[in-house]
Amino acid sequence: MSGQRRQRAATPARWLLALGVAALTVGSLAVGVGWLLPGRGGGQAVDARDAGDGAVALRGVTVEQLIGPDRALSFLEQVPGRETVRVVLEPGRPLADYAPLVRELAAQADVMLQLADSSELAALSEDEVGARARAAVKLFGDHVTIWEVGNEPNGQWAGSDASEIAGKVNVAAQIVRATGGKTAVTFNYWDRPDCYSEDWEDPLAFAPFLDFEPDYVFLSVYETACVPPQHPDAEPLGEVLNQLGARFPRALLGIGEIGAQGAEDGLPEPDTTEKERVARYYHGLDSKLREIVGNRYVGGYFWWYFVRDVLTAEDPRFWEVLRGELANSGASTQDL
Repeated sequence: MSGQRRQRAATPARWLLALGVAALTVGSLAVGVGWLLPGRGGGQAVDARDAGDGAVALRGVTVEQLIGPDRALSFLEQVPGRETVRVVLEPGRPLADYAPLVRELAAQADVMLQLADSSELAALSEDEVGARARAAVKLFGDHVTIWEVGNEPNGQWAGSDASEIAGKVNVAAQIVRATGGKTAVTFNYWDRPDCYSEDWEDPLAFAPFLDFEPDYVFLSVYETACVPPQHPDAEPLGEVLNQLGARFPRALLGIGEIGAQGAEDGLPEPDTTEKERVARYYHGLDSKLREIVGNRYVGGYFWWYFVRDVLTAEDPRFWEVLRGELANSGASTQDL
């Protein structure tokens, strides 16, 4: 079901979250040879390997449900600069349904598209993933900046075998890369080993199953992914990003997803104060993460529940906070 990203289920001495994720839109990347990191708002692309402190970060949100592009753009236009919009392809919807949204967003933002929701991946064969990737590239190729070929593949909700899950991600990446597209993999972040059941759910254990180097490597960070909840600061997050960066030495690194889980995830619905806390806290780690990770760090964050918490919300207070965080990260990016 669209929007149901994680279901909490008890396992011996552990809790697991079954997560389904979304298609994403990400920052201005020039498509072509090499690793190119674009300037904000149409600036000249910079080779990321030589970008140094001038590297331009990504900042944006996740559109986790199909919605009219005018609605989304009316909010994003309130933030200075050019955003990255992460678009989620909902299970069961024809890809063609997303064509107007992707096309209109791409005219004013950078789009990161997720090919398959992580919870949907388990039900798809490798051939089906390949067919979807080919169809999506044909339909959206001119409008997508970054292709999220793997979303939280290091989770049991994506399948029961790491080799099988990675095989699907590898096939999608091969198809995207053959057309010159840029790829991203978003690993689920775990604060400690008792958060998961299988050894391969550790992102560092899962990474060797991938047979390609993503252009972007992200972490998905949810406090309620563990029981009791995890509350990582910049040090452990930066350490994991650096370790993944050693595995993928040419990848750009960042935080690919945050949010405050609620009823659809089997948890109490968060109030506005809790949403504001989560947004402020993780966006607030940006400068410290940049110090720890260095010039390969590109930010991101991509609040998952943008439709629920902003586009269809009656209370405008959370958008005021999130808009401020996006604007602040944009300002700090321009100063790099």
